Amino acid sequence: MLIVSAADERFAAHFAAMLHSAWTHNPTAQFYFMDCGLEPRTLTDLRGFATGRGIRLNVITIDGAAFDKLPTTEDLSAAAYARLLIPELLPRFKRFSTSIMINLHGPRQADRASLCGYRVPLRTCGRNQ
Repeated sequence: MLIVSAADERFAAHFAAMLHSAWTHNPTAQFYFMDCGLEPRTLTDLRGFATGRGIRLNVITIDGAAFDKLPTTEDLSAAAYARLLIPELLPRFKRFSTSIMINLHGPRQADRASLCGYRVPLRTCGRNQ
């Protein structure tokens, strides 16, 4: 099993919790982590955590400039966009399907289906689908 995720400094602890949980339930899984801005010490700690448990963790550095034109907030970071765009950012994973559930009221489907030119598969719920 391959598991791919992304995090910046704000999501690092959550990623570590997910990593531990997923590994506990599937110890043969191979993990790919897109580093979207971890502090060097945090990345060292994360690698040490994985190595100490025998977790196969592959770290891929993502250039944050790819997300400069996207709106970010305290809750929506470049790492969140990276997770949405895994098949586009890492073409070797394109064969895996992704499904993203968005519940927005207002923007049209066409407005939400492209992030900086990347196509994102969406399923919507609620009004204005």
